[in-house]
Amino acid sequence: MQKNDVGADDSVRPVEMPDVTGMSLTEAKKILKELGLEVEIEGEEKEEIVVTDQLPKKGIEVSTGTKVTIYVQ
Repeated sequence: MQKNDVGADDSVRPVEMPDVTGMSLTEAKKILKELGLEVEIEGEEKEEIVVTDQLPKKGIEVSTGTKVTIYVQ
């Protein structure tokens, strides 16, 4: 049986990396997790902190489950 659920955990699909720089840490994490990406934070994690950089960069095609590093200050 084939699954057609868009958010299925076991399906790997391509995702275009969004630009989360300049966003709050909370907003950036939410967007990345909704796309099925794993989030790693470099820097001090506080609610009102802003994302200053990210890897992979925006526009790069990645697969769901890819680890994204976001840098905060």
